[in-house]
Amino acid sequence: MQNDTTQWAKNRIGRINLLLTEPKYSFSDLNKITCPVLVLAGEKDVVKERHTRNIAKNIAKATLIIAPNETHDFPAENPESFNKLILDFLKEN
Repeated sequence: MQNDTTQWAKNRIGRINLLLTEPKYSFSDLNKITCPVLVLAGEKDVVKERHTRNIAKNIAKATLIIAPNETHDFPAENPESFNKLILDFLKEN
C-alpha cells in the first residue's frame, strides 16, 4: 500500500497508523472525565470489546453500548440505528 499514491491509500495508511499509535491516554486518565459519556462500539468492531469495556469502566458516568452485528463502520453502515442511539443518549443526559 505504501507504493499506492491514491488518496484512498494515503487515508488508509493514516487510519492504520492511528490504530497503532493512538490514543496516548491511559485508563487512569479517563477517571478525570466527569460528564456523561456514551461509549459505543460494534460487536464486530476492529477495537477489541475488552478494550471498549475498560474504557467505559474507567469513566464514572459512562454508558456502554456494544451494538449487535455492527462493525467499526456502524455510523455509515446503519445510520438510522446509530443516530437513534446517540439521540436517545442525549435526551437522557
